[in-house]
Formats: sequence, structure tokens, C-alpha cells
Amino acid sequence: MSSQFDYKGEVSLSSVRSSYGCEISRGLCGSPNRGSASPSSAASGDQPDPSYVFFDALLPSNIMSILNEMRLAAECTDTVLCVGSREFSCHRALLAAASPYFRAMFTGDLRESYESRISLHDLCPRMVGHLIEFAYKSRVLITEDNAEELYITANFLQFEQVAKSCEEFLQRNISAGNCLSLARFAETYRCLPLQRDAERFVLEHFEEVSQGSEFLDLRFDQLVAYIRHDELAVQSEKVVYDAVLRWIRSNSEERALFRPELLRSIRLPLIEEDILSEMLSGRDEDYLSKSRHCADVLKEAKCCQWLMKRGYRVLGPGTSPRSPGRRSEVIVLVGGHQKGRDGEYIYSDEVYCMDAHEAVRSSYPRWYPLARMPHHMKRKYSVAALGSDIFVTGGYDTVCEQSSRLVWRYSFSRNRWKPVASLLDARHSHGSASLNGRFYVVGGKTSFQNTRLDSVECYNPFADEWKPLAPLPIAVSVPSVVGYHGRLYVIGGATQDECACSHIQCYDPITDVWSLLPDLEFSRKTLRVATAHDGRIFVLGGRKPREVSEISVETGDECPHEPSNEQRTFPGVTVAGDRLWVFGGKIGEESRNCAEYYDLRTNTWTTLVGFLPKALYMHGCVTIEDVA
Repeated sequence: MSSQFDYKGEVSLSSVRSSYGCEISRGLCGSPNRGSASPSSAASGDQPDPSYVFFDALLPSNIMSILNEMRLAAECTDTVLCVGSREFSCHRALLAAASPYFRAMFTGDLRESYESRISLHDLCPRMVGHLIEFAYKSRVLITEDNAEELYITANFLQFEQVAKSCEEFLQRNISAGNCLSLARFAETYRCLPLQRDAERFVLEHFEEVSQGSEFLDLRFDQLVAYIRHDELAVQSEKVVYDAVLRWIRSNSEERALFRPELLRSIRLPLIEEDILSEMLSGRDEDYLSKSRHCADVLKEAKCCQWLMKRGYRVLGPGTSPRSPGRRSEVIVLVGGHQKGRDGEYIYSDEVYCMDAHEAVRSSYPRWYPLARMPHHMKRKYSVAALGSDIFVTGGYDTVCEQSSRLVWRYSFSRNRWKPVASLLDARHSHGSASLNGRFYVVGGKTSFQNTRLDSVECYNPFADEWKPLAPLPIAVSVPSVVGYHGRLYVIGGATQDECACSHIQCYDPITDVWSLLPDLEFSRKTLRVATAHDGRIFVLGGRKPREVSEISVETGDECPHEPSNEQRTFPGVTVAGDRLWVFGGKIGEESRNCAEYYDLRTNTWTTLVGFLPKALYMHGCVTIEDVA
């Protein structure tokens, strides 16, 4: 009679429904269904083994099953969790092992470490029950109905694997009907992978998404961010125009104020000519042309369309065709200081560019020289991009020894510099940024007693003119300035008393009003700020030179990231693709030609030695889209 087990050889438990592990079963005295044994010393001849080690692989799961039965029967439990109207009898040790939240609660100096009844506030009792059951049974059912609430609770109680599983479940189930609500949910709870996937779905299925009721509940800044996006996938700008009209009509009394800004966000010069003419004529049922501001936007678009039809190349965010899934980004380094042959630092007039996508494929891509910067014998100027053009504003003229009003505009498509209308106020050590097709210059210093400026100017590239705006609440020099979701943000800088400005100053171009946002307690004046394509804002060196944090300008929240590899001063910082780039700067007293980048997907830093064409610091650094 044959047996399933051969006690003279090794026991293989893969043929039975068991999770036991077995090393050597020679001399096995116990039942093969209970475990395995191995000799503690080699046996020789017919001498019996002096000892063996017994291993029961099912014991952990059996214990957990028994503990769960004891929990349900309230046997040997030593704490009660009170959540709303429900109470859960539990074992402290098991909860502490399953969650860092409970471990800190039960092993620290908190009152809960010795109390037998613990109240958990503002949590869903049903979700807490699911997590307690998961701690005992190692499984939890995630559904469309509970995924969001379970994520919130698991994230709060630090059941990290459950929270991660909820996040992955939501990512797999994004649809036209829920993508906007999921994007809002992810933004609220700082679930960045889900937020990126949901927003990407909106961009790729905009026409379908815009037909839903959730679309009408978008905030103004969210709607503007979507319709301005280069990767918005639409067959025609008419789709964007129709979606905007539906959004306005759903609450016309409150949303009529946003019409000029929304019109600027649509690429009107690319819309069908007859539709644009009808909008301008006043036959449109929403009477857009009756508003003076709306009429100006429509006339500007019509003028651009007329020029484009006759073969002129009109550059700007409103005339660039959308390119869903295809971006060609170029990083441009402008001017700066470099070390000469005699060891003295000189002012550079050189401009270099690099294909950001080539940098992903090759560790050391080629740098291409561009037209040299004119009137370069100055320092502390500001460099920023508007579309595919680059503006160099102001600066301290080392020849005249005074602040400058000069503004130079570089056309990447023509590789040519040309002067444009001068600033209203001479300034250096200021900040600049583009927003909604306009260019802004903020703060800085004057030649007169090095006084900080609170003045702000806006440049209209179509009219080639500057106009003054409402002054800053806090005058600052060397600020970082970014345009984001329809508003201008001035971050950090140095105040008149030489302290670091810890406020974010926010400008609304519609109302011409500044406001102060929550204090972020920056301790360094010369921080660097860069904005990613998905709207995330990164601050390098807010408190410490190597510190990197992601900030929310709406809430003032900060999320720390991995610090950079090198401690640099006055580097060039920009975002291209999925990388935060840091170029050159001074490390100690030496200017450097190395660079490093932070991969936003893997959260890792990589240093590239000898990466730049020259050692540079205090140089301009921008990312533009190659429209050639």
C-alpha cells in the first residue's frame, strides 16, 4: 500500500494544501500535517538524532484567527476604541504592530497609553471597523463606495498599505464621470499620483468631461488651468469655447466677472474665422463683445488671426497649437557671472540652450550657443519667459553705476535680440514672470540709497507698453515670482530691514488687488522657485541651502522632498519634463559647471559633473517650448 508521504526521504508539502515549510524530515516523529523537523547535528550510522527543531508555519495565521475570535468575544482585550456611536474591543499590542499611529499612542507619554477607553474623533466608524478587521485578518474589501473614505481613514491612522491600495484602486477606476471629483479629492488629501492621473484623464477626454454636471462645479482657477494647458486634447478650440460658455451660463450672475480672463485662456486666434467674427459682431447670445474688456480680447484675437492668415508668424500662448502628448522643451541659460582666465569673475553675454528631452536620453546632451545677449555689462537683472520668448529686464549697469530701465526680448524662433519698451522704474535685484499672455516685473532695488521697491509693472507684448499696477504689500528685493492658476505669486525675497520675507504675496490681475497668504517662515532671502507642468511649485533653499519643499499657495502647506546633493548659492533652477534642474551656482567660493536634477517620479537626485559649457552663477535659467 503506497503512502502519500515517504518518511525516508525529504517531505514535499507542495502536493498538499498546506503552507508548512520543511527543511529535512529524516527522523520526523510528529505528524507531517503539523510541521517539519531538522536535526541539530549530523546523524551518523544508526544512531538516533539527539534533537530536532519543530517549525509550525501555520501558527501565525492560527494565532491571528484566534485573536480575532477573542476580539469579537471581548476576551483578553485591553482597550476599547470609541468611534462615534460604535465601540471596538481590541488588543493594544496588535494595533501597535499594525499601525505606527497606534504604536506612538500606546508606547509614548500620551494619556491614551494608560487609558482603557480611547475616543477617535472625526472618523467614520465603519471605516475604522474595516481597518481593525484588516489588522486581525490581513484583508479588506475596497469598493467604489468606500475607497475614498477608507483612504482618508487609513491615511490618518497610518495603515499605509491599505491607503496605497485604495489609491491604486481609485487610479484604476478613473472615468469621465468621476475624474473631476477624484482630482479635487486628491488635491485635498495630497494624494499626488491620483491627482496627476485624474487631471491627465481630464486633459485627454476634455470634450466628454465638459458635458458632465461635475464640470460646472469647477472653481475658476481649476477651469483656467485646464483650458490653458498645451496638452488639452480637443479637435477644435470651439470645443473649449462651448465648454467655457456652459460653465458661465450655469451661474452667470457670479461668473460674468471671469469672462475676459476665460476668453484670454482660449486660443481664440485658432478658432474658426466665422465664429470669431460672430463673437466680435455682438450677435453672440452671451453678448461677450458688449463688455469692453471682452471686446478688447476679441479684437486682439482677430488681429492675430488676420496676421496669421497672411503668413505672419505670431508667437504667444494664444497662437500656439495644442500638442497633446507631445512637448518639445528647451532649457536656456542666459548670461550670468563666470570665471575669467586671470581668476576674476566677469559678466557673461553668452546664451546656451539644451533639448530637455535629449537630456533624458543622454547623460551629457549637447549645449548649443545662441545669439549673445546685448548690453551685457550689468548684473542683478531678471530673466523670465513669455511663451517661446525670453525677457531680460533691468539690472545694475556696472558702467554707469546705476539701475537700468532697459528691456531686451529674445525670439527663440529667430535667434535674435531686440529692445522693447523700457521699464517705468529703473530697478535691479527684482523678480519677473509671465501670466495670461502678459509679463510682470516686481519689486527690486533702485540706485538711490539701495531702497527696496514695492512697485509692480505689467508689459503688454501686443501694444509694446508697460503700465503700473497696485504696489506690493511688502517691498522686497530678489523675490521669486511665478504665475499660477490666473494669479501672480511673489515668494520670499529680502525686506527693507534685510530680513527674509516669509509671506507669499498674491496678485489678482482681474481686481488689481494684492493679498498676503499664510506665513511659511522662510529664513533665506535668495531662495529659488520652479513650477512643474502639473502646477506643483517647488522651493529650493527656503530655510537651508539644500532644502527642497513643495508648497501649496492656496493653503500654505509644505511637503518636504529629498534635499539636493550640493549646497549651492545663486544657481539656475527650472523644471523640464519630470525633472527639477539645478544648474551651476557657487559651491563655497568657486563657481561650478556641474548640474543636478531631481526626478519627480522617483524622488531621487542625480549629479552631473562638468555638465555646463562654462562655470556660471547668477545666470538666467528658463524652460521654453520649441515652436520651430
